[in-house]
Amino acid sequence: MKRISLILILLIFISLFCEELDIILPSCVNISVINIFLNDENSSKQILGNIIPISELAQFDYDDYATMPHVNFYNKQKTQILTLIFYPGDPKNNFSKMIIRKSINSSDDQIHSLNSINFFITGKSIELGITKEDLVEILGSKNKTESKNENMEIVKYLISDFKNSDFLQKYNNPEYIGEYKFVNNILIEFAFGFIYH
Repeated sequence: MKRISLILILLIFISLFCEELDIILPSCVNISVINIFLNDENSSKQILGNIIPISELAQFDYDDYATMPHVNFYNKQKTQILTLIFYPGDPKNNFSKMIIRKSINSSDDQIHSLNSINFFITGKSIELGITKEDLVEILGSKNKTESKNENMEIVKYLISDFKNSDFLQKYNNPEYIGEYKFVNNILIEFAFGFIYH
């Protein structure tokens, strides 16, 4: 009987370990901020509760996401903003892209406050204020491109080979991008998530 119990415990451990292996991410990928995960409505509900229905969300103006519904949150000090973007077809409380940036106007009534959150930090410990060297040390150089534009430097990580990417296949999305903007070598804004097609 002891032997059967031991074998059952071992089988449970192995199955749990295999599930963990199933979610190993490429080193350049971020999938969470403050334990809210991309395309995971359970983590969103746990941290944020029920979000405003998508039909009531304002349209967002960020590069090529100008017409995507979104919801914004301040951190406790109202110095940072987290924007969670919905894509057409996303279920309620399910986000496909996340953007973190400095707050310019801390009195916007359309931005919700997360009073328990001091700073918006990703699951890989990326936050506003780190250097480009810190970022590359965390995310690596694979899939990385860099560009300069006046006083801003942009580091991008792109994964777009759906056929050979277990990560993209797991999330059933054709492309992932992380974009990190630096001024004077300090991270001032970043976004990551899946590219809408």
